[in-house]
Amino acid sequence: ANLGNYELQMPGGSHWSDQMYRILGRDPALGPLESDDFLAQVVHPDDSEAVDRAWDAAVAETGKLDIEYRIVRPDG
Repeated sequence: ANLGNYELQMPGGSHWSDQMYRILGRDPALGPLESDDFLAQVVHPDDSEAVDRAWDAAVAETGKLDIEYRIVRPDG
């Protein structure tokens, strides 16, 4: 299993670990995806609604996001 992590600060943007770039097949020179693009391009469609709800709750309430979800890698 591969484990990548990212940190998001608002305002201030996000930081991805090297493993996150590798897992997602993204060139580190491009930087992290914006949150909306991450949800649309990376989060598995069957999990996107739950992730979106958890994200909204984290922003509005706790400031912490703790959720497991599937991703779609570039190779499918």
